[in-house]
Amino acid sequence: MASAQQLKKFVANQKLIMRDSGDIVAEGVPEWFDLSTFGRFFVSVMASALTGVGVTIFEIEASSSSDGSGTNATIKVHALASAPDAVGDMVILEVSAEEVRGESTTDTGALRYVGANLKTANSSDRATIAYVFSDPTFATDGLTADIIAA
Repeated sequence: MASAQQLKKFVANQKLIMRDSGDIVAEGVPEWFDLSTFGRFFVSVMASALTGVGVTIFEIEASSSSDGSGTNATIKVHALASAPDAVGDMVILEVSAEEVRGESTTDTGALRYVGANLKTANSSDRATIAYVFSDPTFATDGLTADIIAA
């Protein structure tokens, strides 16, 4: 029998966003996220279909603008010493809000938006990307919610 309790510790304190990489043969940040109400940002990239060597660039960048149009800063770079070249291979990067704020300069402005800069070896390579936000300013039910296609 399922528990009648509706305790939601994880989903009230973490926000999870999953994406399919699509065509990321061109380097860049496809999506920016607001980090201002979270303390940590974690990105996981898992190879899901490969015809090349998979991910060749994996970085976390920050921007002062929600579309990344300002002067951006690279916060963390994955060395990719061993290429994630088999389906199921996964690489991970994590940054804290303090790290992001610490990179703010007069050129970049106040950095608050973060994203993953990814590039694959060829356009047929695909990956599943998980963006995880944790340590919210205020824990709230529904930070992570079901997503069902209509």
